[in-house]
Amino acid sequence: MSLLNLALQNVALERPDMIEDYERKMKRNGSMTKVRNIGEKELHYNKLFDNLHWLPDPVQVQKDSNEYKSFDDVYGVETDDSGRPSLVSKNVPTSADLGHKGGFVAARARSFIICRVCGNRRVVYSGKRLTIDQMRLIERVQEEFIFTCGAPLFPDGVMKETVYVREGQSCNSEMETTYYSDVNGLNTPVCFFCGDTEVITNQEIQNLKQEYGIVRPICDTCFQGGKRPAVRNALKTNKKKR
Repeated sequence: MSLLNLALQNVALERPDMIEDYERKMKRNGSMTKVRNIGEKELHYNKLFDNLHWLPDPVQVQKDSNEYKSFDDVYGVETDDSGRPSLVSKNVPTSADLGHKGGFVAARARSFIICRVCGNRRVVYSGKRLTIDQMRLIERVQEEFIFTCGAPLFPDGVMKETVYVREGQSCNSEMETTYYSDVNGLNTPVCFFCGDTEVITNQEIQNLKQEYGIVRPICDTCFQGGKRPAVRNALKTNKKKR
């Protein structure tokens, strides 16, 4: 997310749709670095745009600082997303999370909400089955692009304590395992590490499924990057006695 977002809070930006293939590629990437890589490799730009620069990532004045350089200081300079606030944040339970002790379990996983910054799906929890009105409110939050990782689902109001998300997360957090419990049968399999909806299967993954009861989905990008599927519950094998 660029400095433009930091400067224009609560301002909506609209653009016309690109061709379907480009839209699909862009939606799969949650950082400016990934978007740049696709643009440099696959998109063809007119020479009229040669003097334009990518919108810069947030750049901290000093490491671990909450102060960021101005747009003028970093425009035209090569940057990366290492200083993005949602990536810098560590996964530490908030006071709200601690107040929901025992509430982040599969039995209370009712739905999910998508972060408007990284595109990852975060589990929505509730002690009771969601009503139609509650589901509509969640859809409204989603449609208005309000939710981001680490923020409360409902900052105030009657649903603040009864319908909630895990706030001690960042855009760099892996998927919650409760997402895969899918009590409603509506959740699309997504990569455990990055949330990509295009997951893969190959012989290595098939072999793991013969050895473990649970093999989490993984996308090709994470697999090619050296990551391997997260696994649980090793299966017992019966060996014949000689």
